[in-house]
Amino acid sequence: MNKSLPENHPSLATSYNNMGNVYFSIGEYSQSLEYYEKGHEIFVKSFPVNHPYIAVSYTNMGNVYSNMGEYSKALECLETSVKIMKTSLGLDHPSFVSTYSWIGRTYRSMKDYVRSLSYFEKALEICKISLPETHPSLAITYSNIGDVKRSMGDYPNGLMYLRKAVEMQENVSYYSISLGWTYSYMGELYREKKDYVKAVKYYVHAKEIGEKKLDGEHKYMCAINYNLGKLYDEMNEFEMAYISVLRAVEVGEERLGVQHVDVLEYKKTLMEIELRKRMTRVENENCGYKS
Repeated sequence: MNKSLPENHPSLATSYNNMGNVYFSIGEYSQSLEYYEKGHEIFVKSFPVNHPYIAVSYTNMGNVYSNMGEYSKALECLETSVKIMKTSLGLDHPSFVSTYSWIGRTYRSMKDYVRSLSYFEKALEICKISLPETHPSLAITYSNIGDVKRSMGDYPNGLMYLRKAVEMQENVSYYSISLGWTYSYMGELYREKKDYVKAVKYYVHAKEIGEKKLDGEHKYMCAINYNLGKLYDEMNEFEMAYISVLRAVEVGEERLGVQHVDVLEYKKTLMEIELRKRMTRVENENCGYKS
C-alpha cells in the first residue's frame, strides 16, 4: 500500500491504525504507539481539526500511554479526544463510551477512585442511552464500576456490578478476555474479604481464559499472576506466591519495561514475599532445634 498510495493518503492512515490495533491487542505497546502516531500524523494533515477520525486517533494513543504507565500523556490524549467529540458528535454518541472508560481506567491506575468512578458512570449513562441492553460495552462498564467500588471498599455494590457483568458476559457463545478481567476483579474482591476459596476459584477462571486467548507474556497474564501471588501470600503459601509474582516480574520487565509503575510494584511485592519465605524457614529450623 505504501507504493500505490501517496504517503499522506487517509487510507494509509487507516492501515496504520489497524496495525496499531493488532499490536495493542497482543500487548506490544511500543510498536502499537508507533503505528498510531503514523496514522495520527496523516489524519491531522488530511482532515479538519475537529474530525472524528482525529478524536479516535487521540483515544488510541491515550489507551497505549495508559497501558505503558504514562498517565499524564494518556489523560492529555484522552481529554483532547473528548473535546473534539463534543464539537463533532452528539453528546450521547457511543464513541464517548470507549474514551470515558479509558479515562476511568487511567484514574483507577493512579488510584484516584473518585474520578475514575465518575468517568465510568458517564460511560454507563451513554451505554444505557445509545447501545442495546446486551451490548458488550455495557457489561465491561459494569465490570469497571464494580472494580472501582471494590477498590473504594464498597464490597456489596462492587459485587452487585460484577455479578451483572458476569451474567452478561457468560451468556454468550464464547468467553472473552473481558470476562477474564471480570473474574479477576471478583477474585480481588473475595481476596480482600478473606474468602480465599472463592478468590482462588475466580482467579483460576481468569487465568484459564488468558491461557486460551493470549500468549503467556501479555500484560493481562502479568496482572493475573500478580494477583494470584498476592492471594497465595495471604494464605501463607509463600513458595507458590513467589513463583506467581516472579512470573509477573519477568513478563512485566519484558513487555512493559523495568521502570513501569506496575513492574515496580511487582518487584516490591516479590521482595516482601522472599523475606517472609526466609523468616518462615528460619522459624521452622528453630522449631526443629528445640524439638
